[in-house]
This record gives sequence, structure tokens and C-alpha cells, in this order.
Amino acid sequence: MKKKIFVLMVALIVIIGVASSSYAYLKAENESDNNANLALSNFGVILLTDMTSIQMDNSYPMLDTEGLKNDSTTFQIQNTGELVANYKVSLIDSEVASTMSNSDVRYQLKKTSSVTGETETLDIANLSGSGLINEGTIEVNEIITYEIVMWIDYDANPNNLSFSKVVLVEGMQSSNLDQSGANYPELLDNMIPVYYDKTSDTEGVWRVADSRNLNEDYKWFDYNDYMWANAVTVNKDVMDSYKGYSGPKKTTENVSVNIETYEEKVTTYNLNEITFKNTNQSKHSTSSILKLTFTTTSDGTLSFNYTVGSEKSYDKLTITINNGSTTTTLVNAVSGSVSSTPVSTSLTANTSYTLTATYSKDGSGDQNGDTTTITNLAITSTLDGEVTKDETVSNPWSGVIKEVVPEKKQIAATSYTYDETTGVFTLSNDYASVIYTNSHVGYFTCNSDTKTTCYKLYEIKGVTDGVVTSVNVHEGSIQGKIGSTLGQEVKMEDITTMWVWIPRYKYTIFNGNNENVSEQLIQVAFEHGTSRTGTVTCTDNITTSSSSSSSQTCTDETNGSIVNGKSTYTHPAFTFGDEELTGFWMAKFEMSTDDTITGCTSSSVTSSCNVADINVLVKPDVLSLRYQTASNQFAAIRKMEVYDNIHGFTQSDSATSYLDENGYLTGDIKNDNNNYDIHMLKNLEWGAVTYLSQSVYGKWSNSLYSGDYRRV
Repeated sequence: MKKKIFVLMVALIVIIGVASSSYAYLKAENESDNNANLALSNFGVILLTDMTSIQMDNSYPMLDTEGLKNDSTTFQIQNTGELVANYKVSLIDSEVASTMSNSDVRYQLKKTSSVTGETETLDIANLSGSGLINEGTIEVNEIITYEIVMWIDYDANPNNLSFSKVVLVEGMQSSNLDQSGANYPELLDNMIPVYYDKTSDTEGVWRVADSRNLNEDYKWFDYNDYMWANAVTVNKDVMDSYKGYSGPKKTTENVSVNIETYEEKVTTYNLNEITFKNTNQSKHSTSSILKLTFTTTSDGTLSFNYTVGSEKSYDKLTITINNGSTTTTLVNAVSGSVSSTPVSTSLTANTSYTLTATYSKDGSGDQNGDTTTITNLAITSTLDGEVTKDETVSNPWSGVIKEVVPEKKQIAATSYTYDETTGVFTLSNDYASVIYTNSHVGYFTCNSDTKTTCYKLYEIKGVTDGVVTSVNVHEGSIQGKIGSTLGQEVKMEDITTMWVWIPRYKYTIFNGNNENVSEQLIQVAFEHGTSRTGTVTCTDNITTSSSSSSSQTCTDETNGSIVNGKSTYTHPAFTFGDEELTGFWMAKFEMSTDDTITGCTSSSVTSSCNVADINVLVKPDVLSLRYQTASNQFAAIRKMEVYDNIHGFTQSDSATSYLDENGYLTGDIKNDNNNYDIHMLKNLEWGAVTYLSQSVYGKWSNSLYSGDYRRV
């Protein structure tokens, strides 16, 4: 039985099954004397159904309504290869050539996918000259079932003409975005292909990638461009939220929600960039006050420049500073026309200060612009908190230190369209960014500040103080497989494990004599399927306890002997027992655990940490799992496969961890039938990862592998 292998670091690995590829062009025809499975090459889009030719005997021209009542013919095609494929299905002449023109024949086709379970009814059409009736893309192992009904066009004149056709299936390789030749990653049912959507050097999110690796916008991997295939699992309790929907629309009414539709955007400005100015121009017998408060934690200075443009001797500017006990006048009743004048005063550590500027006007007269300003305000002391401006004083001066603005946070529209085939809702063209009020009840939103298309649409039913409290939820009625919504963010809090695909490869021997060598590029070539193309073969040679004995004997019959820089070797990590592997999944980060166990990262308390009965996680930016014995760690990793595990790895409901006679977990699993193996990292597997990272597909000559934020 084929085993799929995962590896966890400290570690884990998953061994994956065979994935072959071919550039052959397949044509398969099926008549009654052919076998049911017709594959003319190892690249397989095949016709599954054993069927005679499609004929219309003793028929006559008829209207569509009558023709649709004719008996239908059903046939199936399947992708038996290991790559996503493009295909065409056509009706061509059988051994007895048709004399009736294709254009005289009408047909309707129904198409059902084994992947989605959806049935699509295509439009009625006349048969084209080429006989093409359908084309598209077919997933690995996907079966597409066709049901065709045919009749003679009402306007045709088919007297004494015959019609006999057979089904032709043509398959060709899809245009995969990765051209490195690496074996295609094999996902398990609970794994989501992901790509990293980087927003800055330190920020970004993981999003659902195109598992077929055909869509450039959602590219999954490109080893030539240092983009290795990544996949994640999410907690089984939230898996449904990562399954896309399509088909006829369904609605769940009056769902309680709590969606805040705006947030406050806070902007704090530098003091020396702010111009403070009085606001009582032409307001006689008034004062305009600027009042700033702050607390120092170190000695320093306060400095600023001021200007005055006022009625001389009548409208005056006074500036003071108070330290809690003493008020010092910095500018005393200045009036008239005064250009920019600097002022400076010392500040003491651990003191609260209030700086007050007052522009007082008399009962009449305005001259020189009636304006005073303070600019270039600077404080060299370190502060405890921020400088605050009192807006409750009389005629507060203009000049904003901190600006708080409600930001619109939702896109909404009055209507929408829905595509049953894709399951996508699209907001109407009148969409706008809004802060919700009761007037928006009945509007539609994707619950986003940017999206106008989505797979789940909210119809606003209740709004309270800008918060949506009730919605009708619209979505497709047919649930897809996990990871079918391309571009969907996979939230880090939902992720339980993260993996990287290590494809099968051979490398060029660089140290066949086991001597010291300098760091260098390791020449790596990906191998197709499970082919072993290296010139070196090795056999186990563990026959003696002598320290001088080697564990293997290796030879190179092609080159006569093992030659550095010439001999090549299929890396032994791609052999698991007696099985050859196309690759394996390697844990992207070191092991960690969830919050149900304490002490496993900081303490060696045996009762809480050095146990096997824990949930293993693989995530970034968390403390690594420590203080476990190798045996307990091995058993904890194997436990990831048991029934009802948090990661959603499938297993029979009778699969449980095996206990020895002392009640300890051994790592063995009773009734294990899931056909993959999760285990601690072995030396060989770690070697395969490091060799690949030292190749042209990894850090070598990789401009991205530099600076503080290096990546492979």
C-alpha cells in the first residue's frame, strides 16, 4: 500500500504517494469492441464507459421540446494521470461514416463532476463541424459523467441519410505555473494549499492558492522562482468555513451578528510641524487660549517661535509655563507687529508642566491681521505619555496634535448578481463605502471594506449605533471541498499545522571521499514520478559492529566509480521502507503545542510537559515544544493521526493510539487505514531538506535570501 509521508521538525514528516507526469497527447476512442479503459499513454484522460456508437435510426426532424424526450446516452471520462489536465470531448464518425451533416443534429448535454457533485445542464446547440461537444480542465482522479440527448433539427432534410458517431476524448497537459519538473504536491483531504500575501517586510497573511497551479493570481508554487509549495491544516471545528459553495442560492434568515462598520483612525502629528493660532479674530473683549500639558521623565528644554500681529498696546499675547507650583512668564503682554521670535526654557525631570498662551483683545479695533501664532514647538525631554491640548478652554487655538477620524469600513450596495456555477456574489455598480445607519437596512455587503465579490453575502436587517446586529446570509447550496475559495485568508488562529513540499530529486556527488569541503552549490535535478535516475546505487551493509565498517556499499557502474562532480544519486530520503516516494511534506516550523498544556516551553515539570497525550501544532511566532523525552515526542506526533484529531487528518473511527502493558503510548496506531505516515524527522529527511535549500531552488544565488528578512 502506498504511504504518504509527513515530517515534523523536532520534527515531523509526511510521506506522499506517486505523482507522474507526461507531455504525451492522448486520444482515446471507445466502441463496442474496445476495452472499458482506454489509455494510449501513461498520461491519462480516459473514456471509462464501454459503449457502442451513438446512432439515430428511424428518426425524423423534431422540435426541441420533443427532441428532449428522446432516450439519453451516458458516458464517463476520468483523469487517471497524476497532473491536472485539459481535455476535449467530441463526437466523430464511427467505422460506418455518417452521411448526415453535423449541423442537422441538435443535442443537449448534462455534465456532473465527482469532485463538486454539481450537475451542469448546457445550452441546446447544433453539433459543430468538428464534433466538439465539451472541453475544460479535469482534476487528478476526477470523473466527469456526461448525459447526452440528440435529435434531428426540425429544419433539416435528412431523407435517406445516416448518423453514427463514437466518443473521442483528447487530453493534454495543463499549463502548470511551475516549470521546474518537480513532482506535483499531493494534498490530503484536510490540507489547504496556500501562498503568502506579503504586505511588508514583516507583515502578511496566508491565502488559499490554486491547487491546480494554473491561476497566476493565486499561484501555489514555482520552484524556479524559489516559491516552494506550502499547505496548512486548520482546526477541525472551523474546517467548514474554508469550504466554498456554489449551486442554487440558499438563505439563512435573521442571523445575529456584531459587525462594527467603522473604526477610529488616529493620527498624531509632530509638534514642530504644527502651527498654533488664535481663533478670536475680530471678537472684541475676548480671549483665545492655547493650553498644552505634558510630563517629563528627564531634564531638557522647551522651545518655540511666536509671532504677533495686533492692535498695538491693546490686543496682547502672554505665554506662561507652570510646573505645578510656580508660574513663569515667557512672553509678557506683547502687541503690535512682531515677527518670528524664538523662546526657550529649561525643563526638569519628573515634572508635570502646563504651557498657556493667551491672546486678549480689548473692546474695539483690529490691526496687523489680528493674529498670533506659535510654531516650531520642541521638547527635548523624554515624556511620560503624550502632549495633550485642552479643547475646553475659551476660544481654543487652532492646531491639531492628535486627529481622530471615523473611517468608513464597509462596502455596500442596493442589489447584487449571483453566478450559480462559481458560487460568486457580485455587488451592483452603485456600491459605496459607508458607515451603517438604519437607512442601510436592505443593503448587501461582502462584510469587507474592499471586496465587491464574495462567496457569502450579507443582507443588512438590523443596525444599532453603526453596528450591524442582524443579517440574512446568502450563499450557494452546494458545499465544495476545503480550500476551494481562491484568495480566502486562512487565519493564523485557525491554523494547526503548516507544511512545505519536498519533491523527489537526485543530486551530484560533491564529497564522495568523505573529506572536508567548503560550502558550495549542490547540483539538484528533480526526478519524474518515482524514477530512480541517479548513476549511484547503494545497498545496506550493516553486518558488523566494527567501527571501521560502513553502513552502505555504493557503486556507480555508469562512471566506473563514484566521481565527484559527475556521479549522481537519488536522495535516499525518497525511499520509505520498500516504497519509492515522489516527495514528502516537511513541517514548516518547529513543533509547539496548544494552551491545554502548560510548562512545555519553559519548565521540565514531568506531569504537565513530558507526556505523549498533547496536541502538536506547527506554527510561527510561538515557543517551541521542549522538555519531552524522544519516546513521548514520537508518540505525540504519531497521535496526530488518531480518530477525531484536531487537524482533521482522516482516519477510521476505530483508529486509536496503542498502549503498552504499562499504559504508555507507543506511537503505534490500532486500525490505521489512512494511507499516510506522520513521524519524527529522520536524519535522511533533514538532509534532503538542507541539500535542496543549498541548491539553485533554495538560498543559493537567491536575492531574497539576504538582509533581516530572508526567505526561501
